[in-house]
Amino acid sequence: MKLRVIEPENSFWRRGIQATTRYVKETGAVPLRMPYGCFTPDDWALAGFPLGTWPADQRRFHKPRHLDAGRVKQLDGLGMVWSHQDVAFEEGLAAAGAWAKVHGHLLPPATAIGEHGYPVATWAKNQRFAARTTEQNAQRREAGLPVEPAWAP
Repeated sequence: MKLRVIEPENSFWRRGIQATTRYVKETGAVPLRMPYGCFTPDDWALAGFPLGTWPADQRRFHKPRHLDAGRVKQLDGLGMVWSHQDVAFEEGLAAAGAWAKVHGHLLPPATAIGEHGYPVATWAKNQRFAARTTEQNAQRREAGLPVEPAWAP
């Protein structure tokens, strides 16, 4: 049996870290939150590199602790976003805190928009729903009942 490696993993890593470093420096974009379908521009030496999927792959390898610690450190140095959900929650919490500071409470009307156009009302509504669902699921588990998925009607 013969095995032919078209692109060694180390080579792909080096290309990815180079492309990502350049992208972050040149665009000033939020580090490593590129859209999934993002590719490097045609005028770059690494033209057409899958800049959106590469960080997603690194997240996937990092989750089960299969990503080398040195690579994790390099990505952290670029501002790697390991969990979009965590970042989204923190952004929402900051916007909600700012809104509450101005209004003295966190019960925004359904159309409330916070700083930088953040939908504070939607965020607060989603947090209340998540809290209710968590409580209901805990009660169902205690009663030995099955827990319904969040998307079920």
